[in-house]
Formats: sequence, structure tokens, C-alpha cells
Amino acid sequence: MKYVITKLAFLILILALVSAFMIMSCDSNGTSPDDPIIDEDEQAPAQPEGLTVQALDESVLLSWLANTEVDLSGYFIYYKWGDMSTFIPIEEHAPPITGTSKLVGELNNDTEYSFAITAIDTSSNESIRSKTVKAIPFHVYTAPEFNLSGWAKYESGLYANATYYFNQALALDSTYFDSYNGLGWNYAALYELESADSVFDVGSTYAPAYNEILAGRAFIYSAFNQDEEAINNVNTVLNSDISFVFSHNAQINYYDLRVLLAISYFNLGIYYEETDNIVIQACAQGQVNFLDATNGLDPDVESTWGGAPTYEAALLNKIMSLKEQYDVD
Repeated sequence: MKYVITKLAFLILILALVSAFMIMSCDSNGTSPDDPIIDEDEQAPAQPEGLTVQALDESVLLSWLANTEVDLSGYFIYYKWGDMSTFIPIEEHAPPITGTSKLVGELNNDTEYSFAITAIDTSSNESIRSKTVKAIPFHVYTAPEFNLSGWAKYESGLYANATYYFNQALALDSTYFDSYNGLGWNYAALYELESADSVFDVGSTYAPAYNEILAGRAFIYSAFNQDEEAINNVNTVLNSDISFVFSHNAQINYYDLRVLLAISYFNLGIYYEETDNIVIQACAQGQVNFLDATNGLDPDVESTWGGAPTYEAALLNKIMSLKEQYDVD
């Protein structure tokens, strides 16, 4: 009997030891050592670095250095402007940006914006914000807009300013012929005739039949005593538009061009030509007759010369009078 009790006690002891071992082998959650151990990730990514900003037209371009975390999910962008004291996301509830640059649009020009970014990982841990950068979006002018500004300055007599705008237009589009036209007329107004001739020359390669360039260059040819070239240009303009008016100064028109013709024909010694007793326009007298049909000059009638010693002198006096009347420089 004693042996049986002792054997039973021994079995109970063995069972107790096995039970204790199994309890010790389990964690507080009842998992076994074979179950995977999951550590919760509470480590946020590092603060993003290298944030830069480039101001554009109603937008900015942000760029930054990439974070190196293996569990990185992306980046969030925050901004503020005006009297705002706190940053707000550029897009509410948007997924993280996975690249290292972002074009932020729909901004107001001439308004200062502040930007910062954060990094976020796959466990939704978000870093502290990067250093702040600031930018003011601005309107980016096109060649046509610069050109319009140039003409506005020209029409206001601000020729130095006009030169700047025309050159800016050509810096954006070297084929924009109306800016060569503007520069040419602008240089002419400044009496920089060689510069005017040069830009008219370039402009004519892009628009060989553009009347305003042809007319402008006719005045330059006349100033350089290149009378045949002046006549050719004027005739080309008038054959295309007999009532030519310079669109940026209505006081420069076909009357001025005909005075120019009269001067050039006179310089070439083509004073008077007629066909069937009708004075043709391809001479100085023909242009004078067009401008003043009652002038009465006649190479064969001394009394019509107005006291001048010769017909040529009388004709020149009349041309100079018309030049002053029409304010032709």
C-alpha cells in the first residue's frame, strides 16, 4: 500500500512539472515560441532635407533629397500664405508623393508662399517638417506680350524702355518679326540709324513683305542717300496699300512716303517726266503734284518758280515745304 501511494505521488509530481514547463513556454498572450514575434513600428522617418523651390507662373516647382528608410511610403507637402500662422496640406486626404519633386499649381501670382514637407512610412509614422522655403509666383511673359509692352512704350515716347521689351521678346523668340519692326522704328526715333537698319534687315528675312518694315527701312535708305532702294521700298508698300498708315503712329502715312519719293527722285535727278502731256508719278514733280495738285510748277514757265533762279531750285523749295508740312524727318 505504501508503495502504491509513493508511485502515485511520483506521477502527480511528473504531471505538475510538465504543466509548469508548458506554462513557462507560453507568453502572456498564450502564444507559443513557434509563433512570430511582431514589434509595432513607432519610429518616424528622418526629417527631409534639401528642399528647394523655383517660382513660376501661378505655380512653383519643389524639389528635395530622397529619404533612405526602407519602409518609406512617400512625402506630404504643406504650405501657407498671407496671414496664415499654420501650415496646411496642399491636398487633403491625398496619398503620399512618391517622387522627390512636385509642381504645385493654382497659386496666385505676386503672393508669397511658404512650403515644407514631411516624410511618412508604411506604418503611418510622419517625420517632423523640413526647413521652410518661400517663393513668390510671377507672371511669365511671352514674346507677344513683351512685344505689346514694347509698342506701348514706343507710343508713349519711352524709347529706351521700348528697346528693353522688344529685346526681351526676341530673346524668347528670335523669329518674332514684329519685334524687329519695333526695334527698327524705335532706333530710328533715337536717331540710331545704323542699328535701325540692322534690325530692319533681320526682320525682313522673316517677313519680306511686311509693309511696316519696308516703310521703316525706306526712311533709313533715304537718310543714307540710298535713293533707289528707298524708292523701291516705298513703291512696294504703296502698291500693296495705297493708303498706308503706320499702325503705331498715324502721323506716319502714305503722304510721308510720297514726300520721301519726291526727295529720292530729286536726288537722282529725275525731276520731271511726262507721257502724253501728263506728268507721271515716277519723278519728283509727279509726287509734288500728288501732294499738292495746285502747286503750278512748270519747268518751262519761269513765272511759276516763285522767284527761284531755276526750275530745279523751285522744285526743291516745294519739296522742302512739303517735307516740313508733313513733318518728315
